[in-house]
Amino acid sequence: NPGNLNYAPWMAQFGAVLETHPEPRFASFPTADQGWGAMRRLLIKDYYGLTVGQALNKWAPPVENQTNSYIQNVCKLTGLLPTTVLTAATIG
Repeated sequence: NPGNLNYAPWMAQFGAVLETHPEPRFASFPTADQGWGAMRRLLIKDYYGLTVGQALNKWAPPVENQTNSYIQNVCKLTGLLPTTVLTAATIG
């Protein structure tokens, strides 16, 4: 689960099952590629049109995560800025 995604039934199309340990919350994918596919689908469906910063604040809210670190890491890995708007071109 490369995106640490919470399980949702639509993820079954990517081979996901509900991980039950330690709690029934996260998706478990048979392969990393299938997990990346689900993450792309989620970005396009639910985060399209948001900036990188807005998307990561929604994806990994600061009440549970070190969101600013995530934003810095994503921007470093992708070359995007926190203010870059997610589009088909930026999501890939």
